[in-house]
Amino acid sequence: MTMALEKAVHLNPFNALYYLELGWAYTKRWQEQDFEKKWLPAADHAMDMAGLFSGARDPRLHRDVGTYWLMRSKTLDPSSDVWEAALQKVGRQYRMAIDLERENKQQKLYEEIRKTLWSYYPDPEMLEKLKIED
Repeated sequence: MTMALEKAVHLNPFNALYYLELGWAYTKRWQEQDFEKKWLPAADHAMDMAGLFSGARDPRLHRDVGTYWLMRSKTLDPSSDVWEAALQKVGRQYRMAIDLERENKQQKLYEEIRKTLWSYYPDPEMLEKLKIED
């Protein structure tokens, strides 16, 4: 699966959805011995590229990238700079998703994001920290 997605990214390096799918595919290699050194950094890079190439088009893609970084933040030491950087990515992607969503659907997306965030960080101040409060 990863080889086909890597080829798709190679053939069309500006397709954000390919990067998103490739990032998730890399995370499924968690049982491999070199996961933390090879596949996890590759997943992080793919998700960064997905967020970058999505631009101002697809709120759902930004939501998915934000959710990746939210999950990823739970694997990092909260006292580290990389944890803070991951949370900044969460906030940036979620804010972009809400901003890009059609006005009549923004509240629903906000609630969805809030519930997802709460499942990882049951702390009302986290919405404020990420600057995605309603």
